[in-house]
Amino acid sequence: MYELLYIVSPAFPDAQVKGVMEKVEVLVKGEGGEITKHIVLAKQPLAYPVKKQKHGTYVLMHLTFPPASLSKIERILRLEMSEDVLRHMVTLVTEAEAQAAFELLPYTYPLADRERPVSPRSRVHRQELPPPPPALSAPKMSVEELDKKLDEILKDDTLEGV
Repeated sequence: MYELLYIVSPAFPDAQVKGVMEKVEVLVKGEGGEITKHIVLAKQPLAYPVKKQKHGTYVLMHLTFPPASLSKIERILRLEMSEDVLRHMVTLVTEAEAQAAFELLPYTYPLADRERPVSPRSRVHRQELPPPPPALSAPKMSVEELDKKLDEILKDDTLEGV
């Protein structure tokens, strides 16, 4: 027995999620599979964006089918139904695992601000640095004076004879 957990795109309202579920059922039955359980678990935010989506509807399916058709079902879910199904996962489960209650817990972000421990370094007050010294300004020169100075530099150039 297999367990297929897939996430339906949030582009589908609740009424259209049933249509996506029917497409997956047709796919599985077309490959010689038999569905024992097919339920919508919850509409929840994802732990991280998937295909630029932040929410999804989680759907669980328990099914049996020939192992040879597993790769074809996964390929169709990944390629042909990629706009409907954000992610999917097929796992092999025992009969006892299939009968157990499945509970989908919401994702909790690690170390939320209220739970984050205070590090000893954050208590140390750093001294403020003094302001930088004012930049030294060169004496003002006219354009003619700059030209003369440039001519002198170029005249003394060591590559003049080369």
